[in-house]
Amino acid sequence: MPSSAATGKQAEVKAGKRGRVEKADTYLGVASKVLTIFAALSTVSVWLYTTYYVGTLDVKPNKPFQELTLKLYDERGIESVYHTGHLKLLPGRYQILATTDDNQPSRLEATVNFNRTTVVPYVVAEAVETEAGLSSADKSSDEKSNRRWWQIWKRN
Repeated sequence: MPSSAATGKQAEVKAGKRGRVEKADTYLGVASKVLTIFAALSTVSVWLYTTYYVGTLDVKPNKPFQELTLKLYDERGIESVYHTGHLKLLPGRYQILATTDDNQPSRLEATVNFNRTTVVPYVVAEAVETEAGLSSADKSSDEKSNRRWWQIWKRN
């Protein structure tokens, strides 16, 4: 039979191990809760920043239109395409390429400020008839007239 002194030492060692494990469990539990709270606060702060740290951009064409396309480029060169004239954007400087109803695109510049409305007047450029503006039927007839009789593989 083991002596009572040996069993006492084993009990102390087991109790010491339990104490360290319980202490580590307590520390890990606290760290886990702190990390969860930090992640939740970070998520809420990012949501608030992206929702409320904005300015308004209004593009006002001088003529009525059916379709408006705005391509915005920010200072970093990121492109965004919008199909409306009223936008909520992050504050900053923007290059705008505006097009209405297949007219010539116009290049505009705007600086959007926090919690302010920036109005950009847009003078609609008239569509210019060019060779690129020919209908597809005209292009195909011109293309067919230029073919040679021995170019059988190009017939459609």
